[in-house]
Amino acid sequence: MHEVHWRLTRPAFECDADGAFYFPSRSHDGALLKLRYVVEHRKGVGALIGGHGMGKSYLIQRLIHELGHEQYHVARIVFPALGSRDLLRDIAVRVGADISPTAGEGIDVLLRAIEQRLRQLTASGRQPLLIIDEAQVLEVEQLQTLQLLLNLDDGVAARLSLILAGHVELLPRVKRVGGLDSRLAARCALSPLSAEETAEYVRHRLEVAGRQDCPFHDAALATIFELSQGVPRRINQVCDLALLIGFADERRELTPVDVEAAAAELAQC
Repeated sequence: MHEVHWRLTRPAFECDADGAFYFPSRSHDGALLKLRYVVEHRKGVGALIGGHGMGKSYLIQRLIHELGHEQYHVARIVFPALGSRDLLRDIAVRVGADISPTAGEGIDVLLRAIEQRLRQLTASGRQPLLIIDEAQVLEVEQLQTLQLLLNLDDGVAARLSLILAGHVELLPRVKRVGGLDSRLAARCALSPLSAEETAEYVRHRLEVAGRQDCPFHDAALATIFELSQGVPRRINQVCDLALLIGFADERRELTPVDVEAAAAELAQC
């Protein structure tokens, strides 16, 4: 609605499916590099840790995009709060294992079906990658089930990569499953953007959306950092609403007052 007013060709602070808005902050780029290393060099397990709004899911999407679909078969679980058998069954379905759509297979049957499918993928030159979002909700039993996947025949397990993405409480849980913890090749913790990165992030998204000059004053950019504490989701929310408020007030530039008004309105939601 307000894009024309701000000379934008697309919304600047919404989620994007094509990855065009990816901003290589030091923390996010470092995490992406480590995760690629885990997968491309078949190192076993990688953990991506970050709080709400830090961009874990977006970074996973970027990882999948950079890896490409020809060499990798990606199975992604976004709701892992299942019992061990149901979790394993969900994994079997997503990797394309040959299982009955209605039968209640046991864990041993599911493991054999997954192993056979992994062998097929390996033989066809595609590396299987299993990604589990919100992995901090997994209990020890489910984590032990994931360990079973990595304990399959060495020729298969060596080619299966596992990425666990979740909040900080994920790591203590993994540590309780020694076999899984010992395979953890990289621990990637996302940090908030710095004040300088926050300003660059806002300018970057506006440029991608078609605007070369930034309508936010330097002081407004500093206020965005103070109010968001460098958390990308909060930055997006504050900036998007500030643009809308500026449009409603027929503003051409945005000041700290506009940013503060946007943040105050968000706080009431």
